Amino acid sequence: MNVLFTLLFNPVILALAVGLGIAVCRLFGADPHVRELLIAATVCLISVEAGVMPLVRRKVGDPGALFQAGFAGTLLHLVLAAGLAATVMFGWKAGNAFAYWLLALYWVTLLGLCLVIVKRLRASERGAATTTTMDGHV
Repeated sequence: MNVLFTLLFNPVILALAVGLGIAVCRLFGADPHVRELLIAATVCLISVEAGVMPLVRRKVGDPGALFQAGFAGTLLHLVLAAGLAATVMFGWKAGNAFAYWLLALYWVTLLGLCLVIVKRLRASERGAATTTTMDGHV
């Protein structure tokens, strides 16, 4: 699996979600609160890229090790997003718009991170299947 795909998939998905969110708000005549949206997107981008790092450091091979790296990545994503969100909410006194955008973008980035993990696991299973014989020996 390409490392570039692993690193760039989530920022692209996040940018699409931000664009879609602004378009839907403008369509219905609501204020998209662009400043809060961009801050929430930055929090999610930092947390999801940090969550991808355990996968990038792990080579395709052992599915168990990749699963552990993916699990660690999702935990890192959660903890970092919560910590950064708390810092923004209490330090900057962000309002409800930030919390709503953060909630939506967190789930978008978590879904993207899980898709990357599943893709890496499937690639490792294909690689493991080609290196074993029919009776399971290498």
